[in-house]
Amino acid sequence: MIDKIEKKSFLRFVDTASQLELERKLAQTYRLMDILTEPEVINDARWMISEIILEMDARFEPSTSESKMLEYD
Repeated sequence: MIDKIEKKSFLRFVDTASQLELERKLAQTYRLMDILTEPEVINDARWMISEIILEMDARFEPSTSESKMLEYD
């Protein structure tokens, strides 16, 4: 089970990682899901996958101000 300090560390990684690093960590975590057996560890891996996907989605979506600027071009 991931403790509070490990979660903070992981979230710091997610915030500062490059897109390539996020993609690699996501693929690595998905591969781990195939061999994990303990429910708590599986839940931790799912949480990690969710956080990575949320960050990748947030980076992909243009901000509201960028969208407005594109509408007037």
